[in-house]
Amino acid sequence: MLLTLKAATGKSVCTAEDNDPWRTGTFVECCSGMQKALGKWRGSDHSYRCRPSAAPTPTPSPGPALSQTSVTISGGQVKTNILEWNVYYQNKDTEAIAKTIAQKQKPDIIGLCELTTSMSEMATSLTSAMGKRFKAQPGRNGWQGYGTDIFYNDEKWDA
Repeated sequence: MLLTLKAATGKSVCTAEDNDPWRTGTFVECCSGMQKALGKWRGSDHSYRCRPSAAPTPTPSPGPALSQTSVTISGGQVKTNILEWNVYYQNKDTEAIAKTIAQKQKPDIIGLCELTTSMSEMATSLTSAMGKRFKAQPGRNGWQGYGTDIFYNDEKWDA
């Protein structure tokens, strides 16, 4: 799935500090002055983060269940908040999930791992909790196995 800004900027995208340049499944270069670094950032899993070029790798600490990433369009004014959450596969309370997300911050793109409930119901709950119209990723009409389901702010993104 490819998301594009409704008002295209023509600027290149980079990964901001302390974010995983592989988070989208495709490598996105670290922003200027940053380099990718491999480490144990959360728990026992190794992953990459964009870190200042001369900075030492910090000792990681366990992170919250929800994580937020800011993606900046280089040289532009557009910032997008991306939230990823591994929800418990038996949790089908879309209203509670949406309210929890809305309390953290108001992301524009949401990835929910192991979501086993209705995509349209989740999009409706997100819209209600956040005051922005959210849509589910195209081509995902029902549960097809564990993975990440994408929801996006339809007022800002086209899919």
